[in-house]
This record gives sequence, structure tokens and C-alpha cells, in this order.
Amino acid sequence: MTMKVRAIFKIVVLLLFFWELNFNGIANETLRFTIQGHADSFLLTASIGKQFTVDWGNGFIDTLSGTGEPQYVNNSHPFFPCITFYNIVVTGSCSDCKFSSIRVTRVTSFDASEAPSLIKIDLSNFTADYMILTYCNLNNCSSLEELQIASCSLRNLDLSNCTSLNFIYVPNNKFSKLDISNTEAEYCTAAHNCLPLSQLFPITTKLPHPEWSYNYKQVVATRYATVNEPVDFSSEKEFDGVATYFLPRIGNGLGAWPPAPESDYTINDGLITFHTARTYTVYMENSKIIGADGVYTFTPVVVIQPIHEIINVPSKAIAGTSLTLTGTVIPNDATFKSISWCVKDTGTTGAIITSNKLITKTGGTVIVNATIKNGLGIGSNYIQDFSIEVTPLGINDPTQELSNITIYPNPTTGELEIETKNLQINKIEVFDINEKMLLSHHFNILSVNHKIDISGLNSGNYFVKVITTQGEAVKKVVKL
Repeated sequence: MTMKVRAIFKIVVLLLFFWELNFNGIANETLRFTIQGHADSFLLTASIGKQFTVDWGNGFIDTLSGTGEPQYVNNSHPFFPCITFYNIVVTGSCSDCKFSSIRVTRVTSFDASEAPSLIKIDLSNFTADYMILTYCNLNNCSSLEELQIASCSLRNLDLSNCTSLNFIYVPNNKFSKLDISNTEAEYCTAAHNCLPLSQLFPITTKLPHPEWSYNYKQVVATRYATVNEPVDFSSEKEFDGVATYFLPRIGNGLGAWPPAPESDYTINDGLITFHTARTYTVYMENSKIIGADGVYTFTPVVVIQPIHEIINVPSKAIAGTSLTLTGTVIPNDATFKSISWCVKDTGTTGAIITSNKLITKTGGTVIVNATIKNGLGIGSNYIQDFSIEVTPLGINDPTQELSNITIYPNPTTGELEIETKNLQINKIEVFDINEKMLLSHHFNILSVNHKIDISGLNSGNYFVKVITTQGEAVKKVVKL
């Protein structure tokens, strides 16, 4: 062996030696966790006679000695109401200080990845349901034997490194997945979570005595569908050759009752098709998945009646006159019917929409957009466009003229007389050629003829709109 090869070999051996030292825990063990509210105390077991420090996250650091038994670590420092979360760090003062157990409540995050000697962890929270544990890191916890995390709303938990884990107690969380395959679990309770049967079956087959564990009342994440659209439960249909029992109920969640009428749904090979729009909850159980008090799941399913079309939307408007946009939703039993309107293309009309009122300035074609949120299903909006013809305000609009109305004298120097014969006038408005309203007269006493004075206007062409009980007419007049 050459000198160069011998040198490389020695370096490799030294690197492996130092790596092994670190791997075996020469670095000081550390626990990190965050407590919501004032951190009063927690229960910790540290090596007897070995010192460790506690950084309370408020500027104070305590040094204590382990007793080899569970001991209360108390925060005797002043309470700071301005601190909502206390970020606490517990560190062994030497490599011989090991942490074997910890009990702490009201935690929002917990990291034990630098404390491989832990045998028992209890983060359960029975006193304050609003506390939420959102992060839990158990990497490198290969010595962990007992884990309790109850009533913490934890959604994710990686137990792949917890190879010695024997006792698992994690009820009243939000787990949708719980893999205990790498553990030595003999007991596992995960009741009141969000685990489907397909997650519970491997737990049953793993445990030597599954009948001792409590894994009931799992409320799985809500599913959404439209009428006559199959909902896929094929992953839950069968376990070890035994078919799953499905029962759709009316309502949402654990309180769903009574059973839905059989005419409401069809079940075929794990696919459930609902024929009526409403909220259901599908109850599921399988005799191959056992546990104390039974094992069953609930999956809420919100079934939507989608929209086919919107009809009876106005197709004509008059420039300068507000038009209320309305429409009829088909089918009549559609789940969502509230229409939101917006202008898609103003064309030459200068159109705007305020609430459901279309206001235009000049003639032309405007395209409006009708949107119904979730109209095609949750997260899928129904959208339909409509074209509206806008008629300019003027005397050449036959739809606006009423043949019984006359205005004279025309031309005039000031006074105009409006005669409607058998029609009663409600209001008279005067516009300039730019369709700007200049005068408006309301009449409390209904009459078939009225006089108005436009002597204050400049000479030129004007439009007079006469609003009657039977309709409107617009006439062009000349002011001398």
C-alpha cells in the first residue's frame, strides 16, 4: 500500500470515527417546543445529577439538575401578557445528560429530533380544546416506546423512525393518515380522527390485540359531487375478501340521521351515485376491521344540483335609463341561484353595472356576464354571457313613441304644452343632444296634459321624455 493510499485510508477511518461519535449522541440533547399562553411548567425526566438549561423564550434561562425521575420544571419568572407564544428550548449541559420522558400541554409545535434518548412523550391537551398542535417532529426517536398526543388537532405525524414504539394514544386529532408499520405497536388508539377504513385496516392487522384499541368515530374529509355523478369509494369497498357495509344518511357528520331513502342513491362496486341534491354522510364499517366499541367511519358528501342555463334575461335597454338585470335559473331546484353581473364588453355603450343595475350612455351592443358561484359544483362556477341591444335616446325609436302624445308649439320660445289625450303623465324630463338631463318635473296630481317652461335653456335642439302610466315617449323639440 502506497503512502498516499495509507493517508487517505487514515482520513476515512477518522471521519467514520467522528461520525459514529455524533451518531451515538455525543452532541448535547435538545428539546424545542412552543407553548400557547404563559408557560407555567412541564414535566421532564433527565439523567440523575446531570445539568440542563431551560430557555423560557422570554429572556430568562434556568439551570437545573436531573433527578432520574419525572420532575416539574417551573417557570418562576414574571408573566408577560404581551407574549402569546413561548418558544422554549431545553438543552443538556453535557453529552451525558439524557432526556427520557417529557409531559407538556398547550403546545403548538414540538421537536424531539435532537433528543434520541426519549422513551416517553405526552403532549395531550385535555383542558383547552382550542389549542392546536400543528407540528411534531419525532425523527431520530428510535428509543421512543410510548407516545400520547390527545386532543391536539394534529394532522400529520411521521412515525417511520420510531421503531421501538409500543404504545400509541392519539385520539381527538385530525389525522387522515397514520402509518405504524415501522413500529412495534401492541396498542394504538386513534378514535375521533379523520382516518378512512383503508387506513384503519393496516392498523388492525398490525396489532396483536386490536380489540383492545379504540378507533371508532372517524369523520373523513368532506367529498363533493353533483347529482348523478358517481362518488368513488372503491378504496373502501373490501378488506381481506369481506365487503364493506355502506349506509348513506341525511345530514352532516356524526349527527347525520335518518338513513337516506334508497331512491336517493345507487351503490355499485364501491361507487355511490346520488340522485338528489342535499348533504349526506356515508357510514362505513367492515367486520375485518375490529376494535373496542367497533370501528366505523363517516364521510360527509355534499351533492349539488348544477345549473343548466339562465333564461329570461332582458335583451333590450334604453340609453340613459337604468335596466334591472334579472334571470331565471334552470332547473328550478338548482342548489345555488344567486347571480352576479358584470360587463364583459361595453361596445360603444359606455355601460357600467352597479349591483344588478345596467346603466348605458349611448346606443350599441353590450355583452354582460352572469356568474353563479359553485353553480356547476363546489369550486366550479357557472358562467353565461348575454347580448343586450341598447337603443339611443331619440325620436326615431318606434318602441318609445306613443302616438297619442303631442308637444306644441314646436319650435318654441319657452313654454311647451304636452297633451296625451287619454294618458296620464307622471314625469317629464328634458335632455340635450348629448343625452344629459337638464330638467325633471314630477307631478303629484295626475293629468292628461301639462305645461313646462324651457325659456331658461339656450337655443337649440332638445329631447323631451314624457313618462305616462302606459309607457314613455321621447319627442324632439326646437328652442328658438
